[in-house]
Amino acid sequence: MSREATLKRRVLVYVLMFLFFFATELIPGRHYAFFHPDFLLVLPIVTGLWISGYDGMVIGLLCGFILDFTAGRGYGAGSLFLMMVGLFASRIAPIGTRLLLLAIPAMTIAVTLVQTFLFGFLSWLIPLASYDRSLSQSMRMAIRRLSSSLLSNLAAAIIVAFLFFIGFYRRKRKDDSEAITLSFAEGEQIDV
Repeated sequence: MSREATLKRRVLVYVLMFLFFFATELIPGRHYAFFHPDFLLVLPIVTGLWISGYDGMVIGLLCGFILDFTAGRGYGAGSLFLMMVGLFASRIAPIGTRLLLLAIPAMTIAVTLVQTFLFGFLSWLIPLASYDRSLSQSMRMAIRRLSSSLLSNLAAAIIVAFLFFIGFYRRKRKDDSEAITLSFAEGEQIDV
């Protein structure tokens, strides 16, 4: 976890990852039978859990806007949903690596389930095609894609978490200085 990363480093990592995942989501002809990870869904989850603050919400808003814009809408349900996912992830962000490694897949599974059923319901409520479907048909279509979406998004979460680890990796430095350290209170020190 890298909660103390500088703003410059965070922006650089976010821009590079955002451009890479944006390009992978929008490659023409990228339609696989089983594996189709939704990197723009997973990115706000991992960002919110990895970095505290409002970074997950901002990344979620940007990812949702890209998804809505490519679907033909300006600002819609995708932007709002991913913004709330990023905000929720940053609010429940655990402290500690083991908890983080458990929280990323758990939240990815939960968000994939909510997204699948919510967007299945919205496709029935506000149909974009000229034909009408019943609610049961919309939910049946959502359930049919659920297993492949869960596995693909879990793989995407592992990939994004690995890229975050590489992007925010900081080597431990040996402190070879001969400075005298004065400790005043717990956590406060001055090098002389």
